[in-house]
Amino acid sequence: MPVLSQKLKRLNAAARVLATVQGRDELMERILDGVQQVLGRESAAVLLRDPDGRHLRIAAARGYDAQVVASYHAPVGRGVAGTVAATGEPRLVRDVSAEPDYVPGVSAARSEMAVPLTVDGEVIGVLDVESRDAAFGEEDMALLEAFGEQAAWALRHGQALATSAKRARRLDLLNRAACSLSNVHDTEELLAQILALAHEALGLNNVAVLLPDAARGRLVVRKALRPGGVEGMRIPVGQGVTGAVFRSGVGEIVPDVRADPRYISGGIEGTRSEMVAPLALNGEVIGVLDAEGDAIGSFGELDLELFGAFAAHVATALHNSRLLRDLEDRARRLRQIVRAGRALNAILDADQVLAEILDAVTMALGLQRVAVLLVDPARSELVVHAAKGYGEIAGRRIALGEGVTGHVAVTGEPALLGNVSADDRYLPGTQGGASEMAVPLRVRGELLGVLDTESPASDAFTGQDLDLFQAFADQAAVAINNARLFRRLEAANERLKRNVEEMSRLNRELETYAVQISEANTSLEQRVRQLTTLHQAGQAIASSLDLKHTLNAILEMTGEIVRSSAGAIKLLDEETKELHVAAQAGLVGNEGPGVTRLDLPLRIGERTIGVFEIVRSANDKLAEGERKMLETLASQAAVAIEKARLFEDTQRIYYDTLKSLAKALEARDNYTRGHSERVAGLSRAIAVELCLDESRCHLIYNSAVLHDIGKIGVRDAILHKPRKLTAKEMDVIRQHPMYGNVILGPLKFLGELSNLVKHHHESWDGSGYPDGLRGEQIPLESRIIAVADSYDAITSTRPYREARSHEDAVDEIRRQSGRQFDPQVVEAFLRVVARGRPVTAPPPPVDDDLGGEEPDGEELGG
Repeated sequence: MPVLSQKLKRLNAAARVLATVQGRDELMERILDGVQQVLGRESAAVLLRDPDGRHLRIAAARGYDAQVVASYHAPVGRGVAGTVAATGEPRLVRDVSAEPDYVPGVSAARSEMAVPLTVDGEVIGVLDVESRDAAFGEEDMALLEAFGEQAAWALRHGQALATSAKRARRLDLLNRAACSLSNVHDTEELLAQILALAHEALGLNNVAVLLPDAARGRLVVRKALRPGGVEGMRIPVGQGVTGAVFRSGVGEIVPDVRADPRYISGGIEGTRSEMVAPLALNGEVIGVLDAEGDAIGSFGELDLELFGAFAAHVATALHNSRLLRDLEDRARRLRQIVRAGRALNAILDADQVLAEILDAVTMALGLQRVAVLLVDPARSELVVHAAKGYGEIAGRRIALGEGVTGHVAVTGEPALLGNVSADDRYLPGTQGGASEMAVPLRVRGELLGVLDTESPASDAFTGQDLDLFQAFADQAAVAINNARLFRRLEAANERLKRNVEEMSRLNRELETYAVQISEANTSLEQRVRQLTTLHQAGQAIASSLDLKHTLNAILEMTGEIVRSSAGAIKLLDEETKELHVAAQAGLVGNEGPGVTRLDLPLRIGERTIGVFEIVRSANDKLAEGERKMLETLASQAAVAIEKARLFEDTQRIYYDTLKSLAKALEARDNYTRGHSERVAGLSRAIAVELCLDESRCHLIYNSAVLHDIGKIGVRDAILHKPRKLTAKEMDVIRQHPMYGNVILGPLKFLGELSNLVKHHHESWDGSGYPDGLRGEQIPLESRIIAVADSYDAITSTRPYREARSHEDAVDEIRRQSGRQFDPQVVEAFLRVVARGRPVTAPPPPVDDDLGGEEPDGEELGG
């Protein structure tokens, strides 16, 4: 017993030593020291499994033959140690000469013991001891088993510490890598930096970046650390390990590529293992990172985790690089369009302008087929005046409303067809057309024609291309209009030239009347100029419904007609009967010596609506003809002012009617009465909490008041149904934001209010309606109204359910943060309700010049 007691003390001491060791090499030495201390034996070895788990190697040994230690690589199950690794059971061989499974480790060995190193039920290795002297006994075996448990725990603890240290070290390197990648924008430089960082931060010696081709049918090796012949290699999506990862979006490790039939060699000799991570961004896989190792099991789960994290940084960097490249390309094309517009405006020949338009747009936007179609108002048709890439189609006529171009001419809206075969409106402009863009050519609201382009590729054009195409069309329309005006001016000049020649002939024949004719001609020219200016003034005034624009146009035209130094338009307030200045040019009211003022009444019938004041030099006498023109101008101005006022009044009455209809809509149903006002009050409180300016708070309140106006278009049978709606009925309900947009759209003075009403049922995650917008694509005002609408819907009684509590509503909105609702808006809402129950009364009175729940019981906000 004294001997056993002493050994147990040594066992405890050795175990305590193992618990304090962290380095792997030092731990191996302490295990061998422990065997010597506990059993008094110098020949011992620690054998560990390979990463593949199928073989054992000697990790550390003492007293074993050096040649055996260097060459030992035995399959699990072979020999005494291999059997212990396979079964997990310890073995005691008293006489190795009688053991057929014995694999010599120590020369002249007599006896052998081996115990498994087991952690959490997994055998990670074997502790083996051999003896040249007396055979081992049961007591030795028990001591070795006890020590083996301590050694296994210490090994696993050491592995965990090493793994954590390795993970922390590499994560630090990854963070540095991410910072480094964010500063590189050139694609080729970025790819090279990615590979360099993969080598430096992750210790990878063979790594490549694969990106999809334009059709996303194949992966292309864009860059490799050891390029060889691999760069440019193409792999079909779904084939090979890289193709499978690109399709699945899940990283993968192949311990032994020779055992995996999917493996596609990149030409690197000695490759034995592979690791692939997807380059994913916002749920979309945009490529893969591939790494290869020269040993079986080169990569573990930690490597894949770090490789995946690195891939996420790479995906973001590649995406940012692509965005920057797109922005630079857009800026370049915009610069080209601006330059083209300047060049076009310098050309005054109509035919040359059309030819230059085709050359400029093909160069600026890289288009192959472009046509200019101009309106023939006499026949209500579009006529192809110039074309490039379409063949001989000049002179072709298309009725207004026919085809894509005819539709654009009628609606005035641009059109983008990604697949022309799927659109009944398409009229082939040439063989092989697959996609089309058409935009209107307009100048100051007048339609001149249509600019059209086609491509033989489907989906060849994007929304950005359409915007740039329209921007160019606007420049081209101005150039076409200028050329037309110049042609008319030339014709007028030619006629005038002929008249002058005729007058010269008459002057030669009638010399006695030369002075009289000259004076008459001068007077006529002045009269023509005045009448022309007066006509233009009348057109400008009559064409505008904007009161401010109308008044400024009147003042500008007056200055051109009578050379006034200042002027003002004062309108009569119907209530106070006082005049107030509505528009002014120059200083009026400070007339001094040498200055005279002329007041012209602005009348509609017998009713005076204001005064037109003109200030000019007292030495510049006002001719009778000028006075009559001013009176005519004042008459036109009075009509235009009255028309603009009536338009504003009509818009305001329409708005007031809509507000009344919104209240009437709620009044039809006791359950929703007051809903819009409560939503408006809470929406404004959230807007104030978000520190929005007063004008936006004002707009949000008015939008919330009218947010359910579109339900006017929904039948009562659906709105008041006391049961869950059918899918078809839900589709009808989901149209009400669109109805609201249509109803509010004509109210031009409301600005963007109708658009805010349209999007108040969009969701932060893109699952809402009507357009499925996501995140910050949704106007902030609509996101605020959505939260307030949902809160009131939950806490209000409906035909199909009872009202829920304030706490339930707050919890539900908090759960939907980041899914249905903007998290920032939800936080503001929570701060509002934390200070007390939500406001239900309207805010302080607001001007009227600015701008629910559906009964399905399933969606927040109705």
